Amino acid sequence: MLTKLSSICVLEYLSFEKRQYIVPQIPGFRKSEKSWPLHLDTLRIAVDEIQLDKNKYFLKRRINVAYYHKLIQWDLNYQHEVLPGDFCVGFPQDHIFRQISETRKPPPLWRTELQMERQDPEYSNTSMGYLPPVYDTSPIHVAFKKVVNDLIGNRPIVCAKKLEFEHLSFRDIRERGGAFKIYRMPEGLKIQAESLESSCFSFSYAELGQLSRILGSKPLKEFSTQLENLEIFQHPIVRNSEKLVLWCGRMDFNHEQINHRHIHLKNYYSVFDHINAWIGNDNEIGKEFSGDIRLLDSSTLTEKEISLKRMMYLKECESGGRRVKPDRRFPNTLYSISLPRTNNRTIEIQMSLLKNESKEYPFQMHLKTQKSGTAIPKQIDSMYLELKLWEPRKRIGNFLENLPRNVSNALSQMKKCAWNCFLMLCRALVFLLGWISVFVIGALLIIFLNFCYFHLTKNDVVL
Repeated sequence: MLTKLSSICVLEYLSFEKRQYIVPQIPGFRKSEKSWPLHLDTLRIAVDEIQLDKNKYFLKRRINVAYYHKLIQWDLNYQHEVLPGDFCVGFPQDHIFRQISETRKPPPLWRTELQMERQDPEYSNTSMGYLPPVYDTSPIHVAFKKVVNDLIGNRPIVCAKKLEFEHLSFRDIRERGGAFKIYRMPEGLKIQAESLESSCFSFSYAELGQLSRILGSKPLKEFSTQLENLEIFQHPIVRNSEKLVLWCGRMDFNHEQINHRHIHLKNYYSVFDHINAWIGNDNEIGKEFSGDIRLLDSSTLTEKEISLKRMMYLKECESGGRRVKPDRRFPNTLYSISLPRTNNRTIEIQMSLLKNESKEYPFQMHLKTQKSGTAIPKQIDSMYLELKLWEPRKRIGNFLENLPRNVSNALSQMKKCAWNCFLMLCRALVFLLGWISVFVIGALLIIFLNFCYFHLTKNDVVL
């Protein structure tokens, strides 16, 4: 049997859902469960919901439809209230907003229900029960903060592989009268995250300073944000991160304005312009640059892959480079080359074409500056032969792909030709029969007239 200590170690690294299922069944663990670190794959925080791994938690007000809009407005009247531990975005930090009224008189009675939405395999809502009646007479953000505190509060630390702050929808911005956000978080919360994402908006420098009090001491492996301002790139959270992911925003990307060891561009149309600019810069050894490549036209994945390889092969030939073995970090490498620096032959740039899982952005181009000779050359560079054989292979493939359709079209044409021939034959027969009938009728008519004439002349002779 497992000892209590070993049981705690096992439970600590279980998924949040399994942990919540097991702990209530063991009385000895109920009080001590909060003292263990919480390990999550995903922690996504929004202004009115929180997601732990694949489970999303949020509140619903249960009230008569006639009072629904009145209730929503009553909750919105108190939305600016900042409670201890809350993280504000879009407002000056440490600013406590004045409450509209000290007297809180809610609309007629309602109940506050906690619901859970599971993201996988299918979206489904589950009622987790009702909150105590005391929260029915409080604004909904107070009740939601209680839920967040029960889930992730009063713990030594929360370890998350991905920490994400969600932006407001256009509907929420319209209802709230602005894009400000107050994330309801427990007081004294500590999060050790591997990656931090705010893909649809950007923090300010002051907001990152507020966030640094929540984050653990380890540098982030990845910081993802929309390109909205340049001041945040001087903050230690961003500077010390291993990888900086930039989503296309209101500002144009410029290599000279952003200095980071590894920059990755997402949702950019002109990735190759930035790739060529980065290759032309004097980058230090160890710096990396990458970007996702979007499938814009109607070409197939194979055609796009061949065109990218052709472009890389031409760069290799122009610069006197060579084909090299893939970087061990990227098992999804499709093609990799080494380009020597024209002004410094002791430095090379390894350029790699990677395969993504995304359908919209199926490829990624990765560049790295390193010492010459770091990349292991391939004995045979078969890309020239592959490119030469691509057109015949493409024609053969298109022929085989279109063969059933072509055969079907040929059979259809043959059927049409046979039918047309049959119709023409029928028309000819009808025409021939028509003329034959005319001749027959004419002959019969002549015979009849001759017969009549013969009888008439015979009668005249008798008379």
